[in-house]
Amino acid sequence: MKKAAVISLAVLIASLNFKDLFTYLEFYLNRDYIAGNLCINLNDPAAMCYGSCFLKKSLKANQEQEQKYPFAKKEERSNTVYLPIARSALCSFSSAQNHTQITGHPGSLYSFTYLTDIFHPPSLG
Repeated sequence: MKKAAVISLAVLIASLNFKDLFTYLEFYLNRDYIAGNLCINLNDPAAMCYGSCFLKKSLKANQEQEQKYPFAKKEERSNTVYLPIARSALCSFSSAQNHTQITGHPGSLYSFTYLTDIFHPPSLG
């Protein structure tokens, strides 16, 4: 039951985001029918749009609906700021750190002895 609800909500959200894709897909699958029956310029053979006028009309209707209901499409925006730090500032910061041991925790629980050993694979010769 829960799995079906999750899948249906996922399909609903995907359909809102891919509305233009579905419009293009529907147009290209039914292009002959649209060009023969639904084309706006059907009485004007000089236009020769082959139904692209109907596609433009459908896309414009989709855009108007998105503007009417803007909550359907949300964009995440993040501002990332990179601050250059001089190397001398890093060196002075690391040397100025206070190296005090936390009381109540022995130093043997957290060891860095594995950093001094370098793994060398066995030689084949």
